[in-house]
Order: sequence, then C-alpha cells, then structure tokens
Amino acid sequence: MNWYRVQLNGKNFLLNLQDNPRKYGFYTTKDVEAESFEEAELKAVKLVRDDETLRISPLNEKDDSPMIYVEEMRILDQDEERLSDSGHSFYIEDDEIS
Repeated sequence: MNWYRVQLNGKNFLLNLQDNPRKYGFYTTKDVEAESFEEAELKAVKLVRDDETLRISPLNEKDDSPMIYVEEMRILDQDEERLSDSGHSFYIEDDEIS
C-alpha cells in the first residue's frame, strides 16, 4: 500500500459563521493509506464527510447539497512527512443569504 496526498475542494456549504448565513467553499488536504488512487479518493472524501464541524454545520436544503471534489492527488515519497490534519481554508462563494 502507498500513502497518497489528496487535495480537496468543498463547495456549496451553507454555513452560519458569526451569525451570518452564507455559502462557503473550502480547501483541505488529507494524507491516506490506500491500494489505489480510487481508494485514496474515497478515503479522503470520507474523512471530510466525517468531520464533525462540517457534519453538523451545513444548513443546505436537500436539493442543494454541498459537494466535495478532488483537486489534486499524488503518491507520497517513502521519506516524505505525512500530514496529521491540515484543517480547512474557507472562502466565500456568494453574497449574504437574505
């Protein structure tokens, strides 16, 4: 098995940050051990979906679901340091929700 570095982009997350509901996106990076690129993608997305902050926060309606996309993925070198948790870098996707 190899270790993979997976860079993800979450989009369309309706979050109420600082009492101001808006749609946000975010970037995050996850390192996962997997047997293939496909398995690494599934594991990385699952880590994001299981993130307690994102699981309880989205206010989206069922027909306007948030999405998570793989931006980039690569196999880590054997001597390369693995990330334990890279956190999230949020950005605003749209204007305030009225």
